[in-house]
Amino acid sequence: MAGDYATMIITDASGNVVFNQMYDSLSPDVREHVFTGVYSIIEYENLKFAMAGTQASYGQDTNGFTAILCQVSLKTDTTPPAIKILSPENGQTYPPDNIPLTFYVNTTTSHTWYALDGYNFTISGNATLPTLVDGEHNITVYAQDNSHNTGASNPVYFTSQTITFTIDSNVAPAPQTTSNNSQTKNTEPLQTITLIAAMAIAIVAVCVALILYKKSTPKELDKQGLS
Repeated sequence: MAGDYATMIITDASGNVVFNQMYDSLSPDVREHVFTGVYSIIEYENLKFAMAGTQASYGQDTNGFTAILCQVSLKTDTTPPAIKILSPENGQTYPPDNIPLTFYVNTTTSHTWYALDGYNFTISGNATLPTLVDGEHNITVYAQDNSHNTGASNPVYFTSQTITFTIDSNVAPAPQTTSNNSQTKNTEPLQTITLIAAMAIAIVAVCVALILYKKSTPKELDKQGLS
């Protein structure tokens, strides 16, 4: 609040006061006896504030006032979070879809995001990267703790590559298969010749049997008195 005195009041999301302090750049023992006019209060960094205004000069200035600037830092912890990316790994190649982003942060965070090839994405924890184009990529994870300290991981450089499978339709038959086919083809004429020879032998045998039968039949009939 700006006015006769610079008063800083900080509340939580429900409006409860969590910090209340008056500032005029003077020591507390003379504050109530000195007029101070404050015209601007800004937060120039996280939990760091600057207040500008005027203060009674006690005759040191002919106009009776001097300009004052009061700077206040409410940070009690200035250590940024430590972040380590576990996946993806440096120098590795991944398919472009469903690349897991896993990382470790050593403290509780209020805001987390990552920068992928220069584009920022807000996350609440481990996530899956969006589908990437084939090529080289880089990623850095950032996190901010409850004291507004921001930490960054070391950048990770990796590659995404689409995996393709090619089937060659001109593959020659296996040697063993070719040999078996040749053997099959070579044995077919032999089997045919064998069958013809067997049939010829059978026909010859039948003819011989008929001739013998015809020669022997009249003699048998004479013996029986039937001729």
